[in-house]
Amino acid sequence: MDPKNRGFDVIVIGAGVSGLTCAYELLQKDKSIRLIVVEANDRVGGRTLTEEVSLPDGTKEKFDLGGQWVGQTQHHVMDLLKKFNIETYPQNTKGRKVMVVGKDAKIRTYTNDIPSLGSYFGLIELELFIRKAESLAKKISMENPYASPLAKELDNITLDSYVKNNLRTQSARDVIQAAVRASMGRNSAAVNNHG
Repeated sequence: MDPKNRGFDVIVIGAGVSGLTCAYELLQKDKSIRLIVVEANDRVGGRTLTEEVSLPDGTKEKFDLGGQWVGQTQHHVMDLLKKFNIETYPQNTKGRKVMVVGKDAKIRTYTNDIPSLGSYFGLIELELFIRKAESLAKKISMENPYASPLAKELDNITLDSYVKNNLRTQSARDVIQAAVRASMGRNSAAVNNHG
């Protein structure tokens, strides 16, 4: 299609996963639709990004640098992955893990699911925060989150502010920040609590 032709039925802004999915679904519904996808970057995929990295031994490996996790409860995403034959593989959770947490930015290692925070208070605070977040999540409908009485309040605060208001220990804050970066591919300051 000639990009100079301005007669489009639909213009999709952004060639990330959502934009590409939108364009694909629209074209599946109506093959005659005049559609263009506009992307500011020099590549498609948005926050999904795999780069080939040279290792010290001279070999090359591919590393996921963007959003790379998908869970079994994300049915729509899993369906798309199957439809396009995109391979998934299990997350390795065994072995020793390394994390930098706390005011002292100390490197800590751990082998279980919960990172070492350097204090029992930090661990207790983290557990209480997770329980509070899970309780809050149960009050919000996945199908219609804006119908929740808490919608306006939660939509007006970033996750970063919520964490700072509800956690006192830096190590617990660091764990939540790491979890947000790993699962959402962005800093908690860029995420509101509502969606």
